[in-house]
Amino acid sequence: MSTAGAVGAVVDGVDALTADGGIVTIRPIRGSDQPGITALYGNASADNLRLRFFDQPSSGTLAAEVDRLCRPESDRRARDRRAQLRLR
Repeated sequence: MSTAGAVGAVVDGVDALTADGGIVTIRPIRGSDQPGITALYGNASADNLRLRFFDQPSSGTLAAEVDRLCRPESDRRARDRRAQLRLR
């Protein structure tokens, strides 16, 4: 997925300067990021997970969150629209 930049240019991410002077690229999440995000949550401390999820999440909750994050944006938007319609 790409985002539109200045003057109609299409970019896959933007560079940002970190507090220590390093440069990182910020880009939209991709389906191929799923193993890394799964590992990130798997290696996180219980306290970190509690602060992130406001509770101690189960493995099923973590798997559902990874799936949600890695779902293509068009699918996420359609699901969000359906949820909003149900709330009306």
